[in-house]
Amino acid sequence: MERYYLWSYSNNHLYRGDIHHKKWKVHDADVVIYNENMTPFLPENTIIGNPVFHYASSRQVLFWPIKKVD
Repeated sequence: MERYYLWSYSNNHLYRGDIHHKKWKVHDADVVIYNENMTPFLPENTIIGNPVFHYASSRQVLFWPIKKVD
């Protein structure tokens, strides 16, 4: 798994920042969700089925200025 961007959503605008990091050591994870509030901007019932979850320990990340996505 790799990630090249940091995403943020604020005041009805989407923002993106380029990032760089060493490879993640990713593990499968079992999750129980009591309250999901990471995607309030999506319509209800957007996420269906059983999502797949992964876990990785913290990692130092280099990132560049965050810019508004047009």
